[in-house]
Amino acid sequence: MGTLFGPFDAYGLMGLLFTIALMVVYAMTNLSSFMLYSRKYKDEFNVLRHAVLPLVSTIVLFFPLAASLAPQVIFGILFGDYTPNAYPFSLGLPIAVVWTVLGIGVYFYLKSSRPEALDRMANEMAQVELVGEEFDPRSRATLRAELLAPSLYQDFTEPESDRK
Repeated sequence: MGTLFGPFDAYGLMGLLFTIALMVVYAMTNLSSFMLYSRKYKDEFNVLRHAVLPLVSTIVLFFPLAASLAPQVIFGILFGDYTPNAYPFSLGLPIAVVWTVLGIGVYFYLKSSRPEALDRMANEMAQVELVGEEFDPRSRATLRAELLAPSLYQDFTEPESDRK
């Protein structure tokens, strides 16, 4: 990319693309938090934590995302400046759309032709044994960290003979 656009423009375009990806991931995380707690952990669901705050943060993320992809929309409305992104930054929106469509295409390809590979990818994190979840999967939300790993919270300034 540096050869095609020059090092500074390539760096800026990559930064734009990674920013777009991170904002989408944050928005999806907010949605998944709401879905998880409203369906699986209903007794732990808190409207402020699991509905209002994720919704507000997703709305807040929308403005820099829109300003990054189509600055003429946000800045045109607010300041009357309808200047679009300069090349190669104008490629950010098309690249993001193509990237998303390819990702969805790969998902449906794997779902139809290799569902076991998709299942393996989806469950990769589930195979990691989390501290405190050996007996009760809800312990991650209900137990305090000090109870799970008291040795991490000891006051190491005490002489070793005084520790229990």
